[in-house]
Amino acid sequence: MNPHRNTSVARLILLETTLGTALTQANTAEEQRRAAQDREQEQRDAQRRRAVQPRRDNDYAALGFAALACLTVLGPYLLGHFLVRKTFLLAPDSRVYDDQARGLADHFWADYLGGVVAIGALLAVFLLARPWEFRRREVVIGGVIAAVTLVFVMPTASSQWHDAEGKTITALRESAFPFGARYVECANWQLEGEDASGRPELWQVYLAQTLGSPRVRDCNRVNVYQGWRSVGAFDLDGNDHFTESITVDNVNWSKPFTTDRSTTIYSTDAQGRRERMKPADLTVTLPTTNGRAVVFNVAGSASGRFEVR
Repeated sequence: MNPHRNTSVARLILLETTLGTALTQANTAEEQRRAAQDREQEQRDAQRRRAVQPRRDNDYAALGFAALACLTVLGPYLLGHFLVRKTFLLAPDSRVYDDQARGLADHFWADYLGGVVAIGALLAVFLLARPWEFRRREVVIGGVIAAVTLVFVMPTASSQWHDAEGKTITALRESAFPFGARYVECANWQLEGEDASGRPELWQVYLAQTLGSPRVRDCNRVNVYQGWRSVGAFDLDGNDHFTESITVDNVNWSKPFTTDRSTTIYSTDAQGRRERMKPADLTVTLPTTNGRAVVFNVAGSASGRFEVR
């Protein structure tokens, strides 16, 4: 046996064993280093999660508050009524010339949904504008709220508002002005007419008082309204006042209509069905206690054409 060959084999075995041990030790050290890095990363993540937790708590507190506000209805309604009406979403129609004509019921859902839009927008900004780290679920919720607000709630609120404003415009033309709630009134008569386009409109004649009149029930002023719009007025002179009686003559009637009580005056066709009257065809006569009478054409009252006979 060759002693040199044996020595070389032994050296190779020793070298292989040494290299294997070194490699094993290196792998172990690398695994330990990686494990230490993983533990450090987990500790850092845990610290960041703990730091983010108050932010997440605020997210869910805001979600709960918004949901509660929407369920109670009053909060969003007041927000829509007093704030969102000043924005483009619930912008008042310029044809609505008297705010009090807006009915609470007609505008209620528009105001409520307008408030929900404001709450949804603020909540979405609150959830999305802050750092997203460790808040994926809350960010997704914020994105859903933003999408629903923009795609569904906002168009619905706008549609409801336009419908309600349309009803208000109709009411301003077809309903009676609440004259007695604002002024001293002795009598009133409503005349069912139509405008130049054939749409229904309600004309009204009110007996009222001039400022400083000495007696409560003595009315010395006549006010004429076209819907909610004041179109004409005439004051008696001296101590004369109206008798609270009225005579209305229509060019299509065989004889005038006279009454001494407040009522609605209308015309009928041959079958007895109501039909609207043209203001230009109507002449009103209001007798006074001094034996005179104030006579005017209903349409002409808008031009101040009152005659004392």
